[in-house]
Amino acid sequence: MSATNREPTTLQTIYDIVQQRFVMQFQSIDSLDSKASTLIALNGIIIAVILNSRFARINLFFSIIAAACLLGSMCLSFAGYKVEDYRRDPDPRNLKLKYCNSQNEEVIEKLTDNLIHAYEENRTKLSKKARYINQALAMVLLGLFCLFLSLLLGGGESSGRSRQETTCPARSETSGTTTRDKP
Repeated sequence: MSATNREPTTLQTIYDIVQQRFVMQFQSIDSLDSKASTLIALNGIIIAVILNSRFARINLFFSIIAAACLLGSMCLSFAGYKVEDYRRDPDPRNLKLKYCNSQNEEVIEKLTDNLIHAYEENRTKLSKKARYINQALAMVLLGLFCLFLSLLLGGGESSGRSRQETTCPARSETSGTTTRDKP
């Protein structure tokens, strides 16, 4: 067999697999960042709906719990989204300087070891990021459930006082007494 057509060595195969896992790890980081930004946007929209909705004010207790859960989810999403310093080995300049005149097998072995260490270090940070995102997702689901309860238990505007009744009554200038507009 010629040098260009020979079978890859076991060490080369291991290196290829480790490198693929390393690439997959960075794809996971990007995926988690996308999920975190989506949760942040979703929480912002839902909180805006709660604050601007007449329905959410009817059952104040569940509305406050829903808003607190959504704010908590947003904070956890930000914690998961924050910029981390991940190892992206190998450093090209050091690789050239250290291994330019080395044997191929030695370079592959050193690179494989380096990638494994970087992968393990990054995995710890990635696990933490995933935990924040999972907790944020649980909080948003709890918040949506409380929002649903707020709407369900609130019963709509017909069960409570109407918005017109909750406004300040008009004062009569002549008698100093308050009067309400009759429908």
